[in-house]
Order: sequence, then C-alpha cells, then structure tokens
Amino acid sequence: MEWKNQEKTKYDPEKIMTELLKAVTESYLETKELKRTAEEFFMSTIKIRKLLIKDGVYNSEQSAPLEGQDARENPDDHRA
Repeated sequence: MEWKNQEKTKYDPEKIMTELLKAVTESYLETKELKRTAEEFFMSTIKIRKLLIKDGVYNSEQSAPLEGQDARENPDDHRA
C-alpha cells in the first residue's frame, strides 16, 4: 500500500487560526460590513466580531478592557 509511505499532513491549529484571522480581516477591511463578512465565511456576525477584536481590527466600548485592568480581574464581573 503506497499511502503508508506518504508523509502524513500535520495538523497545525495555530497556522489555521492565523490564516483564518488574516482572511476575515482582509474581507472586513474591504467591505467594512460585519454581516457581509459573516455571510462570506458562513459564520455569525458575533463570531466575526470576536475574531476581528482578537486581531485588533474591531473595537467597541464593551470589547475594550478597563484601562489598566484585565477584564478577568474586574471585581464587578460576576460570571463563573
């Protein structure tokens, strides 16, 4: 069986995420529309927004951590 001798493709989740972030960011920067970008990638607008925030392209008052304080350290945050 020849397929046993072939090198297996290595799964690299960091590379996949980097490529996804780049593609989503490029699409959003072209259209400036969350909805169109979400439709292009078959994702919700919420997921696209999260990816853009992660990539530093999208900001909102809710997404910005408190100045000088990590959101996880917020004593008013009652999430478990």
